[in-house]
Amino acid sequence: MGDKIIIFISHDMRVIKYISDEVLILDKESKKIVKEEKFN
Repeated sequence: MGDKIIIFISHDMRVIKYISDEVLILDKESKKIVKEEKFN
């Protein structure tokens, strides 16, 4: 019971957190959090 949080580090030094159906992209350079919807 609970949402799974998967942290993936891409080659661009970006931390992508997958929370349920929401994808949060955190950019360390700009320190900005971008919220994007699932491609499906």
